[in-house]
Amino acid sequence: MASSPVQSNQIPWSPPSSNGFKLNVDAATNYEQKKLGIGAILRDHDGMVVAALSKVVQGSFRSDEMEAKSLFHALNWATQSQLTITHIETDALRVSTALNSATNDLSSFSSLIFDVRCLLSFFPGVLVSHVKRSANQAAHGLAKFALGLDDDISWMGEIPYPIFSVVVNDFSL
Repeated sequence: MASSPVQSNQIPWSPPSSNGFKLNVDAATNYEQKKLGIGAILRDHDGMVVAALSKVVQGSFRSDEMEAKSLFHALNWATQSQLTITHIETDALRVSTALNSATNDLSSFSSLIFDVRCLLSFFPGVLVSHVKRSANQAAHGLAKFALGLDDDISWMGEIPYPIFSVVVNDFSL
């Protein structure tokens, strides 16, 4: 089976700088079951998986709220697991823009952003940036996988089986 080359508009995942740890986060939803799937994967500068999470949350949320909630839950997990993070990537432009902005309003989205900022304080100097979905496939796969779960699953130091091929492909790009 031949692999197809990466299309020019498909930007692949890239590892963090030397001694860095990059957290990719994404959300997926099942509107009928009112479930939010959260996916998070932390990799080092060699692309090795340090830890990963698939988490399910009950409820219906707007798109930007889903993405902010996914980052909140991922950071809460990373804090409790005492993980080191130097860079965070999300494919949610509004979330990354809000986190990198000094302005606030009184919306429920701003309240979520405030909560995320509180958790970010546990990771001094962390960079939050927006990436295309093509660079966030591993986190997206974990978020979709979470929709079929009753309980959360985390992995430490191993490639999560639901996204094994995605992570291996990230190595070869």
